[in-house]
Order: sequence, then C-alpha cells, then structure tokens
Amino acid sequence: MADEGIANLPSYLINSIPVADIVCPPEIKIQVSNLAQQISSILSHMSSGYCHGKVKNTDNQSNDFSPDHFGASVAAAPPPSILSQSVATPSVTPESIVMDSNPKPSPSPAPNPNPNKPPPSKEQNHRDLLNHVEAYLAKRDGVDKLLKISRYATKLILASSLLQSSNNPTLSHRLKSFESSVGLSRKAFRLGKFVQDLNALRASHAHSIRHLLFSLLAYGGEGFYYFVEQFVWLTKAGLIDPKHARTFQKVSAWAEFVGYFGSVALKLTDLNTISEEEACLASSVQITRLRGVGCVEEEARLWKLREKKTMKRLSVVQDLADAVMALDDIMDGNGPFSKPVLMASAGLLSALISTHKNWVSC
Repeated sequence: MADEGIANLPSYLINSIPVADIVCPPEIKIQVSNLAQQISSILSHMSSGYCHGKVKNTDNQSNDFSPDHFGASVAAAPPPSILSQSVATPSVTPESIVMDSNPKPSPSPAPNPNPNKPPPSKEQNHRDLLNHVEAYLAKRDGVDKLLKISRYATKLILASSLLQSSNNPTLSHRLKSFESSVGLSRKAFRLGKFVQDLNALRASHAHSIRHLLFSLLAYGGEGFYYFVEQFVWLTKAGLIDPKHARTFQKVSAWAEFVGYFGSVALKLTDLNTISEEEACLASSVQITRLRGVGCVEEEARLWKLREKKTMKRLSVVQDLADAVMALDDIMDGNGPFSKPVLMASAGLLSALISTHKNWVSC
C-alpha cells in the first residue's frame, strides 16, 4: 500500500523519501504510508480538476492552467529535506495533517451595540432639598395636597376623643373654622383644572372599546367634577345665590364618584398589563443570569417597572378612598360607613398618597 501511494509522487519526491531504506518501528512506517496516501490523493484531485486546462475560483473568475503552470506549482513545493523531516517526525498524525490543511478561523465576538452605561454618580442623583421643595410648591397640585392634609388632619382631630375630652370649646371652634376655610381655599385652586382632564382625554390612545369607555368615565367624570366645583366655590364665596349650593354639590359628588369609578377600572387594566411585562422581563433576566451574561440594563428596566407598579397600586388605593368620601357626600352622611373618624382617615390617606406621588414626580 505504501509503494502504491508513493508511486504517484514526482520522481524527486520519491527519491527523497526512501521508505524501504528506513529502519524504524512498524507504527512509524504505517504513519509514513498514510501520509503518502494523503499526498497522492491531493495530487490526483488536482490533476482531475485541471484536466480541461481551466478552473473556476470562488470569485467566478477563470485562471489559465497548463502543464507548465502545474510544474511550476509543484516546483514551488517545500524542499525534500523539509518534507523528509516532517515525514520522519513520529508526532505527526494524519488527523493533525487534515485539520491543519484546512484551518478555520475562530469567530471573533460581535461588538455590543449597546454597551452598559456606567451608573450615575451620587452627585448626579443628589438633589438639594430646598430646590425640590421649591419645585413642589410651584405646582398647583402640590399646594392643594398640602391643604388637603391640613384639612383632613384637622377633621381627624375633631372626630377623635382627644379633643372631646379636653372640654375646650374655643379650640374646637377654631379648628372647625380652620377646616372650613381650608376647604374653600382648595376649591379656589381648582379653577380651570378641568382643562387638564380634557387634554388627558384627547391624548389617551384607546386600544379597545372597554379602554375607551373607562377613559371617558375617568377623564370625563373628573373633568366635569372640577368644572362644577367652580360654581360650588362661587356659591360659597357669595357671588351666586347660596340656595343653588346643594344642587351643585350633589351634581359634583356624582361626577366625582363616576370619575373615580372609571379611574380605578382604568388603573386595574394598566396593572394587568404591567404585571405581564414584569413577568416576561423577570424570566428574561433570570435566563440571562443563568447564562452568566451581564444584564444591568434589563435589571434597571425591571426595577423601574416594579416601581411603576407600586405607584399604580397606591393610586388605586387613593381613588378608592376618594370614591368612599364621594359616596358619603351623595348619601348626605347617612351611609353605613359614614363615620367621622373613617371619613377623615380616608381623606388623610388619600392626601398622603397624592403628596408622595407629586413629590416623586417633580
């Protein structure tokens, strides 16, 4: 088998590899014979590929081929001494020759199109407290919610047993007068606020009939409530006959209740959507962690999504508390839950939640 493989080699290669004269172990001769078969196979494929005088390369271009060109390419082969050294080396195996004859470059890692941005420094996250307070008080809602806290905290004090046990009618009268004046001041801050709900209704993108209905109830009801509250303020200020005050208050209470009903339904729908996005993103982050790949951006998105979900839940609690107070106004304080302490606690809870939301947003 070795003689048959070597017979296909050129004469100067055959003379340079005297297989018969080599005195070596049998396994070395087997390796030499296999190497000769590899070289013979390569030369036979080259001869059959160029038998027509032309060969096409990968660029679809034809290169002239002739026996002279083939002889020149064979003459460019490594010297016999180098070939003899490579053949006589016992560490060379046919598998290594085949692998080295067609090396495959290792794929280079693709560059990351979105490299992780460095986290913001503490100086960037730090904000002066006084500047934050100034920005909060510059908003109409910020001042309104502070007045709301003052009003319902006063109501809670008046409804508690602490003030009743003190037997101080002067203090009780002053607190009642303060609560009434604060309530009137809050109505003045609502002048023109219905425009905000009209713009929110215009900017809403309803993706279903149900979502459109909830948006109409939420923004339409709240906007109509703020619109009627202007007339309530005018009656209490003395510009409109006070005999119309009860009618305006009843219409305002119904509009407020309808608005909070739509707002709760709309926010519950948003909570379901946020929960689905959170579950999908959490599973993606978990899979990325198991693979040992960094997921800083995904974790930041997940944290923001959970924070948004928490704020949405707080908004639902706030709307429910306000809806209970609106229902109490509709029933003229004769409902089964119309307790002064309960109503004052619901109003204070709503005021604290809305204050926190406005503080975070500004």
